[in-house]
Amino acid sequence: AAARGPEPIRIGVIGPLSGSNKLSGLHQLNAATLAAEEANAAGGIGGRQIEILAEDDQGNPGLSLLAAQRLIRQGAVAILGPINSSCTLEVMPVCAKARVPLLTSSSTATRITSTGNRWVFRCIESDFFRMAALSEYLVDELRVKRIGILYEDDPFGRGLQRDLARSLERYGLKLAYEHSFTRDQPGFREELARLAKDDIQALGLFGITPDNLRIAAQCQQAGLSIQLFSPDVNERYLAAENQGLEGLVATDSFYLLREKPAAMAFAGRYRTRFGMAPGPHAGRGYDAAGILIQALLRASPPRGEALRDAIFSTENYPGVTGDFNFKSNGDVVKKIHIIGILHGRFVPADELRGVSYLPL
Repeated sequence: AAARGPEPIRIGVIGPLSGSNKLSGLHQLNAATLAAEEANAAGGIGGRQIEILAEDDQGNPGLSLLAAQRLIRQGAVAILGPINSSCTLEVMPVCAKARVPLLTSSSTATRITSTGNRWVFRCIESDFFRMAALSEYLVDELRVKRIGILYEDDPFGRGLQRDLARSLERYGLKLAYEHSFTRDQPGFREELARLAKDDIQALGLFGITPDNLRIAAQCQQAGLSIQLFSPDVNERYLAAENQGLEGLVATDSFYLLREKPAAMAFAGRYRTRFGMAPGPHAGRGYDAAGILIQALLRASPPRGEALRDAIFSTENYPGVTGDFNFKSNGDVVKKIHIIGILHGRFVPADELRGVSYLPL
């Protein structure tokens, strides 16, 4: 045993590594792997190497729960992920019971940090604040009055619906159209016909990436002149074969800040290691892993309450997607940016003036 060296510090990673959202899970896992390799090259945690344990949940809450249980049995001191809010909500109680911190860089449902669970940390802006930022842009900047949404019928989509409705109340507005759908739904003919009939000016796409891309394309095919918006975007929104996305707006911290020296250096290391450019799940996953590793270096011992408290004490962590602090409920404190798609590029929303069919 002495010849093998000290026991490694194990970190679990949960995300969809198969299925329609597998690219998001792959980027998260790659980012955690890169962060661990860089920390190990610098000496690890008190001379102990970091070992990444990966689990595929396919974006399924039941599989996420089983994955978390396996990782805890294998000795993971903390878990990164899951990607989907419904999966994170399923995993949170198990992590709290085992005293294993859970850091999610992609789950945005407001409920995650409103349950009193002191073992979950959100390394991305919550839906409540993202919907407030989007509402302000749509109403104050674009002068939109009739807003509709298509949302996935799961905790993520339903939470977005509630948060957007609450945000619009401050402007004296209500959602003019709202309809839920099931993941991987192939067609939206009836829903789009209703949008035209109800004179909807802006439509929120509140599903996973493949569904959002499908809706946008069908909007264009139906001849709808409508402002699209989404909670966030990723590199798949820029694929040449996609239709109907010109002028779409979303919240973002990765693409707007990717010209920062630290972000550019990270992108170079990521591309060299994995042979692909990083997307937002990679950027946020790398930041979450970095926050955890810094907390492991401060915590004594590097597990349990000591590790949780070290994460809470994170102060102005300089991530590639912005500077990080945490509130007492585990929510991140970060600036929210609005970006849009213009001529196949992500640009600050201000550059969209004159592009939308709406009078700006």
